[in-house]
Parts: sequence; structure tokens; C-alpha cells
Amino acid sequence: MKNIESECCVSGFLLDEIPGFLSSEELSVWSGEDLRNEPLLVGGSLAAFLVRLEKSCLGRRATPEQLQSLDRIYATFEDLATNNDVEIQNYLQVFIFEAISCEKKVLKRIISRLRPRSRSIFDEFR
Repeated sequence: MKNIESECCVSGFLLDEIPGFLSSEELSVWSGEDLRNEPLLVGGSLAAFLVRLEKSCLGRRATPEQLQSLDRIYATFEDLATNNDVEIQNYLQVFIFEAISCEKKVLKRIISRLRPRSRSIFDEFR
């Protein structure tokens, strides 16, 4: 894992670390944007990407690549949640968790897969 030194680096970290995210349909609508400097666009797109992949899992249609992306998403969430910089932890809550919009069964699956510290941050805003 790369060291994330400040909140401004989180978007680039997410784009680099999560397989399939950079080329996802969720990000494709923002072509031409400098996404590394757009936490709202990256966080919201990652939330939508996560929901789409989890829906595929629930429908038993997830590909091995999608499963790999999901595993990396949850590991990355925990990396952000355990960072000593409160602003990085806030990025996770404000730009990603608060952007999750989905059916209850999908949300239950997402919550069940969060690791301890990221789950704690998620529960703080619910």
C-alpha cells in the first residue's frame, strides 16, 4: 500500500489502487476532468462502483475481476479509516460513505463486508 500523506492525495490513491475503477462506467461520465483533484466526483463514483459490483455479487453475476475490485475496495476503506490523519478518515465518510445510495439488501451486504475501523466510521454517520 502507498502511504497517503494528505487528504488531497486520496482521490489519486483510489484511482491507482482499485482495479477496474479508473476504467469504470461510473468514472467515464467525467472524462476530461482532472479527477485527482475532485474528491466529490471520485468519492461519489467509487460509491456507485461499489454498489454496482455488490449488486452483481447478489445476482451471482460477478466476474473474478469484479471480486478482486471489491476485495481491494474494502481493504482500501480500512487503509483510509486507520490513517492517522483525521481529514483522510473524513474523506471516507463524507465523499464515499455518504454517497452510497442503494437498496437495503445491497447496503446490508456492504456493511457486512466493512472491516472494523471502516465499519466504525460508517456507523458514526448513520
